[in-house]
Amino acid sequence: MAAGATEDVELAILALPKKSFHCAACLCPLKPPVFRCENEHFVCQACGGANKHCGPCGREVSYTRSRFMDGVVDAYKVPCLYKGHGCAMDDIPYHSAADHKASCKHAPCYCFDCRFVGSPAKLVRHLASPSGAHAWPVEKIKGNADADADAKPLYTGVLWVDGPPAPPRQPLGCSFRLKATVASCSVPGVVDMDQGWLHAHVSPNMLHGHGGESGDCELHLRLCLTKLA
Repeated sequence: MAAGATEDVELAILALPKKSFHCAACLCPLKPPVFRCENEHFVCQACGGANKHCGPCGREVSYTRSRFMDGVVDAYKVPCLYKGHGCAMDDIPYHSAADHKASCKHAPCYCFDCRFVGSPAKLVRHLASPSGAHAWPVEKIKGNADADADAKPLYTGVLWVDGPPAPPRQPLGCSFRLKATVASCSVPGVVDMDQGWLHAHVSPNMLHGHGGESGDCELHLRLCLTKLA
């Protein structure tokens, strides 16, 4: 054969049970390096690397590296589960399929108002299409949110809500406390609600006063902000 020539590789199609590609001990998908015991139980590195106990055998064994099985598990390729939603990956190693699924940008999204299911891009078109059922207006917003957030000082905010004094026969009054990390706002006097401010849902029994003819009641709040170093 001339130097640099490419050798044709003839492929063989095998039908194997899917469990053959799973660790015999922990049942997770096998990926290199694969180890085997003398009874041909194939296990992953976590179960057979430094471990000398074979779960399926139920005794101490001597594991050896199976480079043949390394090639077998690498050769088993599957398409992305979201191929129908636009993902073109159809040769993912079986042992990496779960990792790809977790980060695939074509993972389907669901419309809140109807039964539409599709990729994020298709969901945007579904919601924004003028001829569709929703016809939402869409605007593209540009900005460097991370850089802006890093420039803002962070504070620990503690909010107390104090209810009215306890009745004579009740030992404790009603109060609660909220604590969160908040960022300062770039505009003085304006609360930056998108940066995770403190939200409190207050029960009517936390209000001071009976209202009277005017219906006025008071809510007693205490707020402490501490700048983080």
